[in-house]
Amino acid sequence: MILEQLIHTVFTVSLGIFFYSYIGYPVFLWFLSLFFSTKEKQTEKIQNCSIAVCIAAYNEEDSIAECIDAVLASELQHNNSVHIFIGSDGSTDETNTIVREYCQYFQSITLIILPRGGKNKALNSIVSKIDSSEYPFLIFLDADIRVKPSTIDQLLSKFTSNSIGAVLARRTHSEINDTTSTVIISEGIYQQLEFFIQKHESKIWSTVNAFGPCYAFRTKFFTPIPSTAVCDDFYITNSVNIQKKRVVLAEGAEVVEVRDRSVERDFKRRIRTVSGGLATIASLRTLLNPFTKWVGFFIWSHKVLRWFTPIYLLLIVSTSFFLETSFFKLYFIIFEIGIGLLSALLFYLEDKVEILSKIKVLGYFFSLNIAMLFGIFEFIQGKATSVWSNSSE
Repeated sequence: MILEQLIHTVFTVSLGIFFYSYIGYPVFLWFLSLFFSTKEKQTEKIQNCSIAVCIAAYNEEDSIAECIDAVLASELQHNNSVHIFIGSDGSTDETNTIVREYCQYFQSITLIILPRGGKNKALNSIVSKIDSSEYPFLIFLDADIRVKPSTIDQLLSKFTSNSIGAVLARRTHSEINDTTSTVIISEGIYQQLEFFIQKHESKIWSTVNAFGPCYAFRTKFFTPIPSTAVCDDFYITNSVNIQKKRVVLAEGAEVVEVRDRSVERDFKRRIRTVSGGLATIASLRTLLNPFTKWVGFFIWSHKVLRWFTPIYLLLIVSTSFFLETSFFKLYFIIFEIGIGLLSALLFYLEDKVEILSKIKVLGYFFSLNIAMLFGIFEFIQGKATSVWSNSSE
C-alpha cells in the first residue's frame, strides 16, 4: 500500500513539474506581469560614450570580417562610439591575418592574440585590457552573429536607470539557412518561447536567461569568469543579478545568426548548455535562494526544473507501468492532453510551420531532452568545458 502510494506520488509530482516547466510557468508569468507597468522611468541617458565590443574568436576566418563590418555599420545616436576588441583564442587559420588588415585601416579595432584556453579565458583576457572609465559599457558578441544597424543603439537605450546592469539582444532566424529545415524551425519555436519568458521576467523584475551571442552590460559589474566549466553568458548576466541589478531584454535589439545549423551540432550545444548551466549555478549558489526578489523563483522555474525534464519523463514512463489500470488511464489521458497543449502552445508561437514540420518539432523536443540528460551526466562527471572548436559550439 505504501509502495503504491509512493509510486502514485512520484508519477503525479513528475507529471506536474513537467507541465509546470513548459506551460504553467509561462502562463503564470504572463498573468503576473499584468500587475507590472511596461513603462520604465528614464533617469539615465547614454551619450558621448565609448562602448567596447568584445569578440572572442577561434578559427573564424569565414565569419570574422562580416561580423566586424556589421559592427562598423552600426548607426549610433547621441555621439556614442564603439571600439572592437577581438581576442583570438589560439586561432590557427587566417583569423589573425584578416583582423590585422582591419587594424591597419581602423584605429577603433584592437587584436589581442591569446594562447588557446577556451572562450571564458579569452573573454577574461579581453576585459582585463579594457579601462572601465574609458569604456563604461561592454558588449559581448559572437563571430557568427550579425548585428543590425540599430542593434547596439537599441541595447544602449534600455539602460534607462542605474538599476539596469545588463541588456540582452534578441536572435532572429538566420538569413542564410534553409528556413524549412527541422533544426531552424524547431529552434525558432523554442526561441519564441524563450523570448516570451524573457520578456515577462524582464517586465516583472529581471530575466535569468542569458543570450550568449550578444548582450551588453556595465563594465563595473563584470565578474571574471572563474573556470572553463561555466557558461560565460549565464555566469556574467546572473552575476549582475546577484549584485541586485536588473537584466532585461531589448526587444528591438535584433541580431542574426549566420552559421549553418544541424541536428548534431544543436544536440552537442544543448549538452554544453545544461552541463555548463549547472556548473554556473554551482558557482553562484545564492541564485537558488527563492527569496531573492524573484530571481531565485525565476531560476528554479525557468532553468533548474526544465533542465531536469528528462528525469521527470523517465519517472513518468517507469512508474506508469506500476499504476492501477483506472489510475493509469486517467493520468495517461491527462499526459496526452498536456502534450497536446504544449504542442498547441509551440505551434501558436510559429504559425508558418507546415504539418509535417510540426510533427518533426516534437521529435526535436524529445531529442533536446536526451541532450539535457547527457548534459546532467556530463556535469556530474565534471566534464563541462567552454573550450570550443568555433563560436557556434
